[in-house]
Parts: sequence; C-alpha cells; structure tokens
Amino acid sequence: MTVPTSGNYTEALAQAVSQLSLQIPTFSLHKVKGIGHRIVHGGTQQQTAHIIDEEIMADMQRFARFDPEHAPAALSIIAVLKERLPDTPQFACFDTAFFHDIPRVAQLTTLPRRYEAKGLRRYGFHGISYDYLLKDIIRRYPEASQEKIIFAHLGGGASLAAVENGKPVDMTMGFSPTSGIVMSSRTGNVDPSIFGFLSELEGISSDDWTRITNHESGLLGISELSSDMYTLVVNEDSNPLAKEAIDLFVYQVQKAIGELSAAMGGVDRLVLSGGIGEKSAILRSRIVTKLGYLGFYIDEAVNQSFNAEHYPESRISDWSNKPINVVATDENAIIITHVQTLLNQSEGQTGSEEHREG
Repeated sequence: MTVPTSGNYTEALAQAVSQLSLQIPTFSLHKVKGIGHRIVHGGTQQQTAHIIDEEIMADMQRFARFDPEHAPAALSIIAVLKERLPDTPQFACFDTAFFHDIPRVAQLTTLPRRYEAKGLRRYGFHGISYDYLLKDIIRRYPEASQEKIIFAHLGGGASLAAVENGKPVDMTMGFSPTSGIVMSSRTGNVDPSIFGFLSELEGISSDDWTRITNHESGLLGISELSSDMYTLVVNEDSNPLAKEAIDLFVYQVQKAIGELSAAMGGVDRLVLSGGIGEKSAILRSRIVTKLGYLGFYIDEAVNQSFNAEHYPESRISDWSNKPINVVATDENAIIITHVQTLLNQSEGQTGSEEHREG
C-alpha cells in the first residue's frame, strides 16, 4: 500500500483507508482493535513498546525536539487517529528502545557532562529492524544466541550494530539518525567544526544545517546525481562521481565492521539487510572483499543468485568459513507483535478486574 506523503494527515488517512478497503473488502476502520506506530526517538525513558496514554504522549512531545525530521509528523498522525478513533488504543514502538541498555561506555558522548542531564547520549536507531533480525537469525540458527554478531541495516538510512550473546553492545548511529556511516542523503558523522565554518562563510543557520545534513548530503551530495544506490551503480562506469560515492559507502561499511568487531573483541557472524544488503549482490561482494582478516569469505555463485525473500537458506558464505547471512528485515512484524502482546495484556487485566468484581 502506498501512503500519501503530504502534510495533510486527515486526507492521508482517508486515502490509506480507501486503499485498504480496495485490498480487503471486509476492512472497516472501526473494526481496528489497535494501532501501532514506529516512533524514531524514545528519549532516555522508553525501553519498550507502550500504549500511548497521556504520560507517554507527554514524554514523546518532550523529546520531539531531538528528532525534528520525524517526530512532528508522528505526533500529528497520532492526534488525527485519536480524533477519528477515540476509543481505539494506539501503541508506540520506539526505534531507540533496542539500544537503551547498551554498555555505559557506548552511551557516552564527549560533550561536557552537564549536557547529559538534558538528554544528550548515544541512542542508536533502526532498533525495530535489529530486533527483528536478531530474532530471525536466532530462529534459523539457535547457536547465534551465544555469538558475537554484526548486523548491517543498509538502505536509504544505513547503520550497523554489534550484538553479543543476544544483547546489543554498540552501533554506528548516536544521538540522531543523521549520524554514523554515509547514507542516501544524510551525512553520517561529520567534523563538528564544519557548521561554524559554513556559518561564517555562507551565513547558514541551524535550519539550513539540518536541511543540508539530512536532505542534500550523503550519496546524493557526493555523486551530484542521485541518492539511489541502484542509479549510482548503473552509472558508475561513466560517472566518476557516482563511483566515488559508492566507493565511500563501501569503505565506511568496511571500516564500521572493523570498529564494531573491536568493540566485541571479535565477530562470529555477519548479517546483511536493508534494501542494499538484501538486493545488491554487487555491493555485498564489494563489502566482504576486505573482510578476510575477520574470517569472512563470500560464496560468489550463491551471492549472485541469492534472493532474500525466497531463498530458504540465508547463508552466502563458504561453509568452511564464518557465516555471512542475508535476511529481509520486517519492522512491521515486530510492531504487530508488540501491539498484539500489549492488547492481550490489556484484555487479560480487564478480564481479571471483571472476575474480581464478580
């Protein structure tokens, strides 16, 4: 289903319901038992999914300034749905929750400590995706629950995460989803002095900086062609800037894998996902090329024929070396699981209360 991207969320909801009704003839908005939302930033408090009550809503509003790219839209959509369906519970699934309890050393920024009290820390993002990937890889390979694993969510937004014995320990993204490795139109990590330099040179404001770092940089800014990796790959032979953008992406992914393996004191398994990780055999091959020192070698024949959505065995590495897996992520599946669990808990509590009253 294609959801409209205009700022008129009432209109967008009406169009989404219309499309659902065409796909599911029996669909009715008023039959919906619960609504799940992917909330990018959960702030310092949110460690798990929650029903959106007044307390959670206030906390989300308080941390909205941490995520100006996503939070205002999410809050507006929640408000529209609340007005349309006042009796239908809504649930928040936080992208940062997966990393909430990473080791203290991985949470710290290097800014003065007084800013930590204001919420400045390394949060990590794509947590809903990593939650799915971890559960799926352990389901397929139970031994993975005791391994040191690096997950790479490589899409328009891209990040990597380190998981040891089933627990996240570090990640490339920090305070915001703009940080980490280079992405489609986001910078990834940049020298903090650049803002001051450009402010003096061109008079750019903080709003200008947000626009530049989120929407004009990354693969788009470097290639001056496109933010889409497929377009860059198609044009790299004839366009040196496209090739340079691809080379930088591969280089930064390889470097991040090395850094995260150092954080765990080694790595046993590599899991690739996201639109690039799942669908681009060329990029998978290039990324793994320099990872032999970690024990990773790709089986090129399997890699070239691999389809993450239909291939029963997700491994694309030689069986004599460390496993490299490709998994199609499914954030919706995790959100649905959280919503169903919370609905069941709510119904169970209601049933217990009715039983006590009886």
